[in-house]
Amino acid sequence: MKKFFEETFMEHPQILEAYGDYYKTEVYKKNDILLWPGEVCRKIYYIEEGTVMLRYTEGDIDKAISFHFEGDYFTSSESYWFGTPSEYYIQCLENCKLSYFRKDQFEELAQRFKEVEKIIGEYYQSLYIKQFQITSRLTSYSVEKMYDYIVNTHPKILQQVPLKFVAEFMGISKEHLSRLRKKMASTSS
Repeated sequence: MKKFFEETFMEHPQILEAYGDYYKTEVYKKNDILLWPGEVCRKIYYIEEGTVMLRYTEGDIDKAISFHFEGDYFTSSESYWFGTPSEYYIQCLENCKLSYFRKDQFEELAQRFKEVEKIIGEYYQSLYIKQFQITSRLTSYSVEKMYDYIVNTHPKILQQVPLKFVAEFMGISKEHLSRLRKKMASTSS
C-alpha cells in the first residue's frame, strides 16, 4: 500500500505524510475468512502478498465471484459503501499480507484531503469497469471463448487460483474445465 500511495500521491506530500496514520498491515493464513456473509464490511484491503477470493454461497450452491492479486485493492463493495450486510465472504486462497483502511479512517483521510477521494474514486471506477468486463463476458461468451479470454487477459487466475474455484467462477464442473484445458492446449500446439 505504501508503494501505491507513494506513486499515486507523489505530487501531494501532505497526503503521503498523513496516510501512514490510517492503515494497518496484517498477515493471514491460507483459507482464513476476512468477512462472512451477513457481516457489514468496514475495511478496504490492499494485497501486499497473496491471492483473495470473493465467493457467494446459498444453500448447496457456491459461486466464486472475483479474484484479487498482489497490488489489488478489494472489498465487499456494496457492503462497504452502503453499510449493508455482505452477500459474500472473502477468503484468502494462500497466505496473505494485507494492508487495510477502516471505513471511518478512509472517510477521515478523504475529508482532510479531497484529492484522496477523487483519485481513489477514479481507481475504483477502473476496478468496476474491469469487473464488469469479466462479468459481461461470463454471461455472454461460450465456455471456450471465456477460457481463452482468461488465458489471454487474466492469466493470473489460472496461475494462482485453484482450478475448482476457476471452474466455479466459469460456471462449469472441475472435470469440464480439465477437458477444456486439454482441448485448448492441443489446438494451440
